[in-house]
Amino acid sequence: MSGRIVFLSGLVAATVAAGIVGGAWWARPEPRGAGMPLPTDPELERRIEELSARVDRLQSQLDQATSPLILRAQQSPIGAEAPDPKLVAKSESSEPLEQAKEPASESWSSRWGGFERFRDLANATSDEERLAIAAELAADQEPRVALGGIKALLELDPEQALAAMEEFVLGAEVTEGGSWVASRAIGMLAEMEEFRFGAEVRSFYQQGDEAIRQTSAAVLSAHGDPGLARQYVDSQRAALGSADPTVRAEAVESIGRTKSAVAVSSLLPMLADADSEVRLRSVEAIRRTADQSVIEDLKPLLNDPVGAVRDQAAEAIQDLRRPSEERSPFRGRRWLGQPGRR
Repeated sequence: MSGRIVFLSGLVAATVAAGIVGGAWWARPEPRGAGMPLPTDPELERRIEELSARVDRLQSQLDQATSPLILRAQQSPIGAEAPDPKLVAKSESSEPLEQAKEPASESWSSRWGGFERFRDLANATSDEERLAIAAELAADQEPRVALGGIKALLELDPEQALAAMEEFVLGAEVTEGGSWVASRAIGMLAEMEEFRFGAEVRSFYQQGDEAIRQTSAAVLSAHGDPGLARQYVDSQRAALGSADPTVRAEAVESIGRTKSAVAVSSLLPMLADADSEVRLRSVEAIRRTADQSVIEDLKPLLNDPVGAVRDQAAEAIQDLRRPSEERSPFRGRRWLGQPGRR
């Protein structure tokens, strides 16, 4: 398919180019050689019309060749976020969901079936029914469906939502997408106005993998308790001093994911690291954890010899100048991204 698309695209471009060149040649004022009379206006118009028709036919063939790829890209579940039951309810037709149920395997068919339950959740007539559906979704094998179910449980029954999170924390290493679901679900706790789950989050920190520990530390920091973040930063100090720049870069990125101000003092010295990748990740980590007070520390990197570092520093400075509530790391797609990405 891709070879055919490239061929058709090239043919269209070549035909158009030939038409332009030919038209310019016939229109030039210089005398032509013997036996090549200047065509009359009707003949020139006929040739242009034939060329235009040929281009239209080639464009039509190109559109037919690429339309299946575009359709599959629009229907692809990759990169989808946890569905919002309220948005699902607003859909006027179930046709998009029916299309999404045409997978490449039975596995995908069963997974996409879970998304239809969000419509049932939004249309439920009682809290008991909503709670039952949310619990079912939270136990789904599709990570995004499970995350959406936990999100609904947080509104209906926070204790049950915490229990669902714990299941994913404990099964993070053996459940597909378990760590992703657990860390994103725990991250939702950062925005709870009446937060009372400090003990549970500390337990998640102790039981979870690296991503879960980072998120747990970030959540408690968001609620004014930097203890876990400080503990996590201390656990990375040896890596920050490693002779291997890859180890240092990974440590910097890990510390930045705590999104805690207690990490800043450990990150600032890394801005002067000899390795450009370490400097680059340090800028991003500081953007996640610091405030406007570090802008002067970032300004020297605007003259960094590596362009990517300069660009990252400029973006970080611009971002840090915005109000803190607009930079919350627990809002939007930056936090609820794809499984396996942060």
